[in-house]
Amino acid sequence: MEETNRDIENLVHSWNQRKIRIRPLQSAGPCVQKLISKYGISNRLGQREMETAWQRTIGDRWPGLTQVGGVRNGTLEVTVAHSMILQEIIFAHDELLTRIQEQMPQAKIKRVGFRIGPIRPISENRDHSQTSKDP
Repeated sequence: MEETNRDIENLVHSWNQRKIRIRPLQSAGPCVQKLISKYGISNRLGQREMETAWQRTIGDRWPGLTQVGGVRNGTLEVTVAHSMILQEIIFAHDELLTRIQEQMPQAKIKRVGFRIGPIRPISENRDHSQTSKDP
């Protein structure tokens, strides 16, 4: 028993003699921010916010005929399904820009750019594993 106690005391003494460098704990905020940017989660969340803000901006004028692509260098990129719709939207550009800036001031949008292209159905924006397959 005495030998065991001595062994324990030696272990504790050895442990205390080690120079252990303990790093101070970081707050969770920067760690979470690194993970979000590393895995591109912020882009996906931002995309949803932009889609929602854009839909509120245009209201029920052009349902399903436009789609937000993202913001690059202060330009909100929007895909439009048809050239006739694009013409209408261009006439409303200033009004739409003001509204989207009010909805998303943090995005620092300076202009809205449009291009004609295919619009993905809403179901393609969601997880494909949730869709049902018909036999």
